[in-house]
Amino acid sequence: MHAPRPYGRFAEDAELSTEDAAAVSFLAKRLSNFKQVSELDSLRWRRVLPSGREAILRDMGGVFKVVVLSQNEPPPPAATKFATDPTRAPMLFSGVPTVTRVNLAENGKVRISLTQTCRKRLVQYGQGMAPASVELERFNVPVAFQDLRPLGAVNPDMLFTQYDKLYPSWYSGAMQKLVQCVLGYGQQGIPSGVTGDAVYEGAYLAIPKEYQKEIAQELEGITPIACSGEPIADGQVRYDFHYSRTHAVTIAGDGKPWLVQVVGQWVDAMPLPVVPTTATAGFKAFVRSVGDDELLELLDTFGGMPTGELFPEDGSREAWRKAGAIVRVGGTGGFYQHSALFDTCGWAFADHGREGYNTCIERRINDPVEETGMLIAHGFKMKVNIGASSFDGKRPAWWVQLDQETEGTLMRYFRRLFDGLAQVAPQERAAIEFKMWRSGRNTVASRLPFWDSQDFDFEINYWRNMELAPLAVASGGATRVASGPYVPHIDFKVPSTALGGNIDLRTEMWHDPNKLSGYPQRWDTVLYGYYSGNTLKVVKQHREDGVSHFSDSPAFPSCMQVGTFERTQESGTARVAGGIYTTDYDYREELRSDTVTTTKIVGKDLGYSEPYFIFDYEGLQYGAPGFLYRARYYQRERTTTTVYGGQSLAVGACVPFYNRNALIFVHAKWNNGRSEIEYQLSLGWQVDPTRYPIHWVDQSGGWGASRIKVTVTGGPNKSVVACNFADDGDWAGLRKGDVITSYIRSINWPIPQIHPVWGGGPWGTIGSGWTGGGSWPKIKPTPQTLEVKPAGTPYQGDVEWEQRGAKTILTGVDVQWNYLMMSPPRGGQFATFQEDSTRNAMGQAMLEMTTAGAARKGFSRLQDARPLPLFIGVVNE
Repeated sequence: MHAPRPYGRFAEDAELSTEDAAAVSFLAKRLSNFKQVSELDSLRWRRVLPSGREAILRDMGGVFKVVVLSQNEPPPPAATKFATDPTRAPMLFSGVPTVTRVNLAENGKVRISLTQTCRKRLVQYGQGMAPASVELERFNVPVAFQDLRPLGAVNPDMLFTQYDKLYPSWYSGAMQKLVQCVLGYGQQGIPSGVTGDAVYEGAYLAIPKEYQKEIAQELEGITPIACSGEPIADGQVRYDFHYSRTHAVTIAGDGKPWLVQVVGQWVDAMPLPVVPTTATAGFKAFVRSVGDDELLELLDTFGGMPTGELFPEDGSREAWRKAGAIVRVGGTGGFYQHSALFDTCGWAFADHGREGYNTCIERRINDPVEETGMLIAHGFKMKVNIGASSFDGKRPAWWVQLDQETEGTLMRYFRRLFDGLAQVAPQERAAIEFKMWRSGRNTVASRLPFWDSQDFDFEINYWRNMELAPLAVASGGATRVASGPYVPHIDFKVPSTALGGNIDLRTEMWHDPNKLSGYPQRWDTVLYGYYSGNTLKVVKQHREDGVSHFSDSPAFPSCMQVGTFERTQESGTARVAGGIYTTDYDYREELRSDTVTTTKIVGKDLGYSEPYFIFDYEGLQYGAPGFLYRARYYQRERTTTTVYGGQSLAVGACVPFYNRNALIFVHAKWNNGRSEIEYQLSLGWQVDPTRYPIHWVDQSGGWGASRIKVTVTGGPNKSVVACNFADDGDWAGLRKGDVITSYIRSINWPIPQIHPVWGGGPWGTIGSGWTGGGSWPKIKPTPQTLEVKPAGTPYQGDVEWEQRGAKTILTGVDVQWNYLMMSPPRGGQFATFQEDSTRNAMGQAMLEMTTAGAARKGFSRLQDARPLPLFIGVVNE
């Protein structure tokens, strides 16, 4: 221990308590000792005292001083770091930006409508709440992507911020959640004002002192992996969603999130950058104690507050790759050898991030001289599998032990190594430190004898060139799973940021259709893929150029009392219509070009009647034979539709602006000529083939219900019939000799005038006997009616929407305008229509929205904050 150096102590507002004064003295001794042992020229510490006040200890340029801030004093502006500061964390704003284009010449600021929880968070969960909406320069952040900036000439004083068009729904899977959270930070380091909304400009989340000690202990020896651990200083979201480069989030085998990058030939991954302070158990305990359900959901999802950082660049990236922190998942399988379907068509990912899908277009030349050929659409599926991490980025215990055992040689070696790396990027130096920790005690110990070597460059190169195994086992990559011909057509609309709306999917070949050649007569090609949750959905183009010849369908069956039966009478030709279809919407149909007559019969079972009886009494005075029988009724609806001139079908699909994982689909079908519809409802019956012979006799002479005796004269008598609709076997259970007089006396008679009568038998058709019994269904047959309809209205149909569930949003509307018209028109510079869609990606407020029919699924209190809300942070309301 070196002798303590004298220092100057400055305390704001009040003198120090005994406990704080003792803590300052102890910290001053520790800093002085550490600085001298480590042979550092300067050193600065920031520590929390027992009272919760903060002490800044600084020994620089021969001046050693300690500044103790007042308990409620915010940190000085220069102290903007969060990574390993146990006293504070980044402030997350949650809500909907409502003013996103600002005039800088007029000191314009972005306005945000806030959630209730965010309003409490901004006042540190104390008394009162922040305003329902605030205007802050903090969010005057330009968008990172040129194609999302305004088209044409604009006022140079106008700033179109990233909150104008950078919707999280441009992205896919859990990446939507990540982007929505990072959008909630804004710029860091802007000083707060003293009045109005300006007091929230530099807002951060203050961590109470009762949690700071636990957090500080957890942060001891932590190095952020392949990142700074700080929120992006300028607040700009640079995660990419385009075809040329796509970022995604996947979950590793140990449940931790990883950032995935797809670009060029490779798919790489690294641990998702988060602020280390917020990844501690102490911080989560604090958040839970104040009941901040927004931050809790963020911590549960990502394990900490994401920083918004990308993969390291240049030499730093290679250094972290060699350290094993950036792992190679696999290749892209030749995907980028072909052209984009459209520029914003980046890779779609499932919510779990372990599977992705995308399509690309190949121009296949058949005739190099004429430059004719066809377009081929290729579908690629990606797998991303990452195992559990082998190292958490925390300094191992053996590091300090080895330094003590070698009497400081380790620190001398380490200091000389980093002096030699003074000219390289800080991230590269951090990667080498990380690499030394991972390499193990024995490897590091073997290098210490060279700490004073004259050729220390060898040691520097040793560590720079060392390549460790990946931090986690990774596998996967992209593989082609589908290929087929494709012809660009107006029935598929996609977002075009360059033209400011939805346009037809075209290529340079489309501008000269005569250049398209060599196509087969039939194909069924996957054109586009996206994920609804974890389910892959696809859009396909179907073509059958052949013409089929057809004739009448088979005649109706002889037995069709119950069920639906249909027959088409036609002749001529047909073509398959509905050339584009999806996983959810398939309206393909073979349409006829001539007159078609379709007869549809729907039969419904009405059940059995009560038993009937009938006696032949002609010529007999004291008795007569007869039968006991029953019938089964059925209802028949007969509809005959004749369509003259055939039918037409139009279908179309549209990928909404701002949304990678949604689809609008339209379809319309209409009659080209008039149609005639004949309708009739009738009653039918079939007599049960099983009957029972009976005989009546007058016991006292003459006929009379009170004097007769009716006897069964034989067993069941069953006839052979073609249809077994009414055949239920021995339905009455009667046998020869059974007396059924009481039953006959109980029957209601006479029976209805129109009734099922047994035909045939030794008596022929019985028409003059005594009859009774039975029952009649309560339906009213209708005579045949005829309805004539004019030709249908072309392109009048329905609009449907698939976004985490299919839904019809408009019916009976004109679907030709916009959806099935050329856009932009020939020679047009801009798109003529735009259909939008988005969602709240992070939070319990489940809301999916589209401008098509102003349709919504779910609800959020902030859904009307602007026509198509762009959510930031976590929204549970």
